[in-house]
Amino acid sequence: EAEEKKALEEEMKKEAEERKEKETAEKEAAKQAAKEAAAGSKKKKSKKKKKKKRKQHDLSQVASVGMRFNTDFDVAKFNMFMSTLLQAKSADIYRSKGVLAFAGQGDTRFVFQGVHENINFGPSSVPFKEGEKRQSTLVFIGRGLNREELQAGLNECLVKES
Repeated sequence: EAEEKKALEEEMKKEAEERKEKETAEKEAAKQAAKEAAAGSKKKKSKKKKKKKRKQHDLSQVASVGMRFNTDFDVAKFNMFMSTLLQAKSADIYRSKGVLAFAGQGDTRFVFQGVHENINFGPSSVPFKEGEKRQSTLVFIGRGLNREELQAGLNECLVKES
């Protein structure tokens, strides 16, 4: 779990660095184009096109929360939890994804991935193998995520052993 979180954080840092490098290169290209345009406009006046400014993203509070469960989920409870969570926090949850084991679904493994409140959900093409440990793994990426709240909510969706 800690390794997954660390790997996700490193991946996010790497993506942020790549974006910064790309933005720097774009700024340099824009400066060069502006110089060339200024030199050209002295010779011939023409209408200037405004360049759209790139939106700056504040990634200071973005984090990932990964969790693993060794008990099957109740389908109805899980769907209700996720629906409520994503309606309430869609602006703060950028990505969510997971591989899930549901009670009463045989060896079918389910997968989901989401961006904000939009989720694609369905059976995986790879079922659980005979003797394989049925395990669910979920990852949330977003701003201001509370691991304890997510854990508690998902724990309520697990099938209680009798």
